[in-house]
Amino acid sequence: MFHIASGLSFVVGSLLQCAPLSFTWEQFGDSTNAPPGHCINVNAFAWANAAMNVGVDIWLIGIPLYQLYKLDTQWRRKLSAAVMFLTG
Repeated sequence: MFHIASGLSFVVGSLLQCAPLSFTWEQFGDSTNAPPGHCINVNAFAWANAAMNVGVDIWLIGIPLYQLYKLDTQWRRKLSAAVMFLTG
């Protein structure tokens, strides 16, 4: 559910990056007749999305590794299972 919500928010944020919406394409026109409006910083928006996705990826890798750490088994089996999770 989190992935759907974050992906949807990135798509909606990308589509509605300028206010008013017509400013998205009118900002590149004649500078003397440019309509009033503003856009978000697209680079910061993309970096924030990338950082959130990296954080979620690390979290999703950490969940099985933490469960593996708590298992009562030999360290060689834990290591081989950890290598299997980390290569996927």
